[in-house]
Amino acid sequence: MKIKMPQRFEVVQGAHRGETDVWIYGIIGDDWSEDGVSAASIAKDLADSNAKTINVRINSPGGNVFDGMAIYNALAQHKAQVIVHIDGSALSAASVIAMAGDEIRMAETALMMIHDPWTLAIGSAEDLREQATFLDKVAGTIVATYAARTGIGADEISDMMAAETWMGAEEALDRGFATSVVEAKRVAAYADPYKYKNAPKRATDAGRKPVAKREEAVMPENSGTAVAQEVRSATFAEIKAECPDADDGFICAQLAANATAELVRTAWAAQVSENMKATSEENAELKAKLADAEARAGKAEEAAAKPPGADPVDARAGMTVGTSSGETFPAAVARLKAAGHAPDVATKMARAEDMGRWEQYIADANK
Repeated sequence: MKIKMPQRFEVVQGAHRGETDVWIYGIIGDDWSEDGVSAASIAKDLADSNAKTINVRINSPGGNVFDGMAIYNALAQHKAQVIVHIDGSALSAASVIAMAGDEIRMAETALMMIHDPWTLAIGSAEDLREQATFLDKVAGTIVATYAARTGIGADEISDMMAAETWMGAEEALDRGFATSVVEAKRVAAYADPYKYKNAPKRATDAGRKPVAKREEAVMPENSGTAVAQEVRSATFAEIKAECPDADDGFICAQLAANATAELVRTAWAAQVSENMKATSEENAELKAKLADAEARAGKAEEAAAKPPGADPVDARAGMTVGTSSGETFPAAVARLKAAGHAPDVATKMARAEDMGRWEQYIADANK
């Protein structure tokens, strides 16, 4: 079940001050998430920008590496000065985008992670070997990008990626992945602990302190005086407990919004309601298809019951058909099965298509 996630992917032109702001908050790649960003959309907006300075604000768990590389190239090739601000996290493909900055300013509480690219594949042993070779080539391109930015040797970068290396702001600065450390913004750095093997505790929010606290006036029972009560943002563990079926996108959005447990419950209830509506519509469509299939099968049975010599009827279209195709009865059954019909329905439909062919098949079988 796909969760729709409110994200921010936006290029804001500010010609009056000679700057353009690029927001990359969320999953990279519209093939990973229907709310994700495509490289094409950002590249187009950047091409239209005549800004002298481009500010790129990143808080992303990563995504499609090719979209990430394309966004990196669009930024690196732009004539403007590019200043990257890592507000919360720059993980996986997002860390590649960050390398495009002439400056890379990392919030003191932010995180960066680099790792080997991975994929899902099926096929023969040879198919999988080809996929492995392809991944090695992709990894080599990423290694070259990190090495060119940091000055670290390719072998060491490869080792860091293989180990899935997480870096805080100071470590990223020391290793050349950032150019400065700045005061933290109130943005949640988030990583799915079930997806990454070395995610630090503060990224998965297992026991993290609230990112933001607010106060609401609460009226105690039997009292006319309002008392301030502290309202705490929900942690990763609390969101996971409230919404066990939620995916990365929903959780990341709630953490980034500093949502309370109550707000998380409300958002999840709305999402579940929307998903149930979509499922109901899908079920109605499936029922209509099933009814159509049953109607066709009924026509096939009626046609099959006609005496020999009666005009054969195509159960799908209700039209007479000839016997000039030369197709054998088993071949006709195989064709109909390949079209998605059940074996018994395919057999009946093949009989209905051409009774002469069926009779010839029976005659040949009895010889």
